[in-house]
Amino acid sequence: MVSDGIQPLLPELDEVSYISQHWNNLGMVQGGTYGPSVISSQEILAWQQLSCVSITSWEFVVIRKMSSAYIAMLSEGEKEDTKPPYGVSIDVVDRDQVEKSVRSMFRSFMAADRK
Repeated sequence: MVSDGIQPLLPELDEVSYISQHWNNLGMVQGGTYGPSVISSQEILAWQQLSCVSITSWEFVVIRKMSSAYIAMLSEGEKEDTKPPYGVSIDVVDRDQVEKSVRSMFRSFMAADRK
């Protein structure tokens, strides 16, 4: 998106952005028998010990809730009418830029077909 000139609308995290980084470092979810599962307490404990990072109990709860919400949205996102929790809204997309990109793509296809 960014390479196409579209700036994603991400939520501002400000002073708690480090929690998102911890969650990312943990892998956001854990592999389960039937698909992704919430990051386990054991996984978080092992990550803390091995990475020498100490988190508080509320940070622990937040990371697990983020993992759970992410899994719920993975499933919900399969539905065609699901709106993104954040990101580019159709109202934010620069239609002129999209049109230029599509025209450029078609020109490339036509040029390749002539060769």
